[in-house]
Amino acid sequence: YRPDEFAGKSGRAEFWLFSLINGLFMIGLKYLFDHYAPDQFEILATFALTCIVEIMLIYLVLADISVNLRRLHDAGYSAWWFIIVVMSRAINYIFMPIHSKMDSVIYVVLFLINFFYFIILFMPSDMSEPELATSQVS
Repeated sequence: YRPDEFAGKSGRAEFWLFSLINGLFMIGLKYLFDHYAPDQFEILATFALTCIVEIMLIYLVLADISVNLRRLHDAGYSAWWFIIVVMSRAINYIFMPIHSKMDSVIYVVLFLINFFYFIILFMPSDMSEPELATSQVS
């Protein structure tokens, strides 16, 4: 588990195990907030819990970005693919409420980008490129 390391490689097992644990943790947080509404807590306890959860979510998002970038490196792709996927999802949220004649074209293109990214995540490791070197401070 290397949440602060953006260089290097992560194999399929590390990526999918992190994704599973991260997903289960997010489901647990959603359950906590859905079943323990703020009116059941004191105001201060709710504020403290919200701050702790927000800090944990920021940490998990950064860890998720790092493991995605390392998985892309491991599959032999550039980290720019992650930027393309993030931008496609942002475009999806922007165009979702707008209905136009281009809806079907936009959604098909966005689907294909995300589908291709999903396929990349399942690809085996690229053995042609050596492990990315990490600098050590002596």
